Amino acid sequence: MSPFSIKGETAQPAKVDNVKVDTVHDAFNAFKEDDELWVAVLTGAGDVAFSAGADLRAMAEALAADSARLAELAGLDGKLAEAEARVGSEVQFGAALSGGLNGDDLFAVQGWAPADAADALGDGLAVEGVHAGVDCREALEDEEPPTLIHYPRWAKPIKVRTSVLHFIGRSSVRFEPYGQVLIISPWNYPFNLLFMPLVGAISAGNTVIMKPSSRVPNITGAMARLVRECFPPEHVAVFTGTADVSRALLDERFDMVFFTGSTSAGREVMQMAARNLTPVVLELGGKSPCIVHKDADILVAARRIAWGKFLNAGQTCAAPDYLLVHREVKEGLIEALAAEVLKSFGPEPKESAEYTRIVSSQHVERLRRLMEGSGGRVRFLGDTDAEARYVSPTVIDDVSPTSAIMNEEVFGPVLPVIGYDEISDAIRIIKDRQKPLALYLFSSDHALKERVLGEVPSGGFVLNDTVAHVASHALPFGGVGDSGMGMYHGKYSFEAFSQERAVLERSTVVEIPVRYYPLKRKLWLLRLVYRLADYLRW
Repeated sequence: MSPFSIKGETAQPAKVDNVKVDTVHDAFNAFKEDDELWVAVLTGAGDVAFSAGADLRAMAEALAADSARLAELAGLDGKLAEAEARVGSEVQFGAALSGGLNGDDLFAVQGWAPADAADALGDGLAVEGVHAGVDCREALEDEEPPTLIHYPRWAKPIKVRTSVLHFIGRSSVRFEPYGQVLIISPWNYPFNLLFMPLVGAISAGNTVIMKPSSRVPNITGAMARLVRECFPPEHVAVFTGTADVSRALLDERFDMVFFTGSTSAGREVMQMAARNLTPVVLELGGKSPCIVHKDADILVAARRIAWGKFLNAGQTCAAPDYLLVHREVKEGLIEALAAEVLKSFGPEPKESAEYTRIVSSQHVERLRRLMEGSGGRVRFLGDTDAEARYVSPTVIDDVSPTSAIMNEEVFGPVLPVIGYDEISDAIRIIKDRQKPLALYLFSSDHALKERVLGEVPSGGFVLNDTVAHVASHALPFGGVGDSGMGMYHGKYSFEAFSQERAVLERSTVVEIPVRYYPLKRKLWLLRLVYRLADYLRW
């Protein structure tokens, strides 16, 4: 066994025997590549104490490429002055827009994205291998026009009945901005899941701090430039960086937090927000089941399941996570699914320009472990390539209900299948797990649909299709339980970012003295008034 050592050099005489980070990094890389070396020992020299700590100034110099993140972290340790300097001197935590929605800002976003972000997006999609969903203009075209048209009506106070107890008076509900809101978005649909909540936030009159994912740095960089060029910094500001930046932001007091991501991360966000009693909207994931009953149109079901599952290589929060298929039609459905994959991506999906890559090699390895531990048999494909970040469209039959693949969100192009004989068996399997974000059923039986709807809770329900409800902005989108809380899209986005304020206005012309002290000899009359009000439902 060959010895191995690293010799430190005193780069800063005022500090004891400082070893630069890049020196250690290079030395350990050399150690790793040398098969003759088995043990590396890092020791100090001289007669002074040895510390394995790090010199922050040296680290900052060595990590110059990541200096923006370090600057953000330095500015988010509770010092608002530094944070404001990072995004513009006009940023004020807790502020709200006085004029409501600025449509010019959103139109600027639509005009900017295709021309200025095309190269960055192209590089991002090619290098990062995720599906941006659509470009920024298309991401907003369904959400923005209805909001621009309808938000003045949405924002109007709603008149409600006034109780006889408050005669003469009038009552209303006003929608008011929370103030400063924080939007944290994921990597799988980076534009959509950042800018769609933004439309709702600023339509309600809030100012916004945005934190996109660091897993897709090219796309995130393009979005950050877009925000900085299209929005005044006192209205919308953006922070980039790793999860440490998100945690630092959550240490600040916001008036509302909107988070899209995993269930585990959602728990952490909620815990941090709870310290300031900050309301949250959590758009999380979960295991969205898909039931295919024996009366389903198998060819239509296969086409729509394959589309929903393999869209963005399964990296969609509302994608069908697993199939529960009646045994009479299970073989036919699996064959039809294989045919749909062949039609969509060809015999080699890896070579198809239509098929998306997995976001990282670590995620590929996670999917491979889920496949290997499923206890089932792969019915078609099942290929993985961590270096290329590729996982083929895969169907695994007869998986074990107790396996990891049936107890954690797959979030990839791997589709477990379990057969059932009675619909009660399928319902039991679903109810043994946490409440899903979406529930899909393929059947023409109305009574069966009503039974499933009545017995199985979920954030959304779709009959004879998958994922399609996400694109309907007339419907609220969100989860329940472990799959999230709160709804958004269209008018529901405006409501999610608004505080409903009760307003009661009383006249001074008429006074009813029965409610005032002393109450002796007036209680019977007071009870009569309350009963009358209850009877009239006022």
